[in-house]
Amino acid sequence: GAPSGYPVPEDVPLPKLTIYIDLSISGNARLDCIVGKLALTNFVKSIAEFTKTDTESRNSILKLGEVPSGANGQVENKYGDYHITINSAQSNLGRPDLLVARSILHELVHAEIYAALKANGLTPLDNNFISNYNQLIGKYASDNPEEWAGEQQHKYMAENLLYTMGAALMDYHKTYMLQDYQRLASYMNYAGGYPKGIPIDFYINLFWNGFNGTHAFDIMQSTTTNPPLLSPFQKFERDNRAATDILTKPCGN
Repeated sequence: GAPSGYPVPEDVPLPKLTIYIDLSISGNARLDCIVGKLALTNFVKSIAEFTKTDTESRNSILKLGEVPSGANGQVENKYGDYHITINSAQSNLGRPDLLVARSILHELVHAEIYAALKANGLTPLDNNFISNYNQLIGKYASDNPEEWAGEQQHKYMAENLLYTMGAALMDYHKTYMLQDYQRLASYMNYAGGYPKGIPIDFYINLFWNGFNGTHAFDIMQSTTTNPPLLSPFQKFERDNRAATDILTKPCGN
């Protein structure tokens, strides 16, 4: 809260997500470490409060479990109770810590969008959330009238939140996994990479994985450049290869 005598600005909503960290996460030292560091970031603090006590005041739960689609995670809106499930498969958890953190961030944004829709658009994600969200839904309404909410949210996230999400992941990496960040910066320090340090673009490219199938992804994938310049899709592929090959597990195995 704000110090005594300093009122909280009216245009900054309090976090609406009160997330219970299930024992499947808190009982796993590595995942507990990853989530604990995420909870310290300004971005996550703006949308969520975490608790390891399952009380009636919570409206969300973060847990490990099977995800039928094979995705890295999913959010189920159960009458305003948001169940955030991170895929327990080794193919998901075996990835570097930053990529697991990216998946958790992605799912937290889904949960915040559900909460914002319930709260008439009040969210730190977007000052014009309702207008931007409805405009996007209307823009693609004819594509698939039966489209599920998660896919609608992916389109909104890809066109409105990529920079915000990329900046949040970069802040997490540089602040709480500095050696891992420095290892990556050293590896990418070449003419066709990032000789001036790792920019937000790298972290945005990590999030693009979750938006395959959106119009924004299709545009990114089809944009061409003249060699030797890499196209946006070639940079996306390069950065995701580097993340998989070079990033480590600072929180342990």
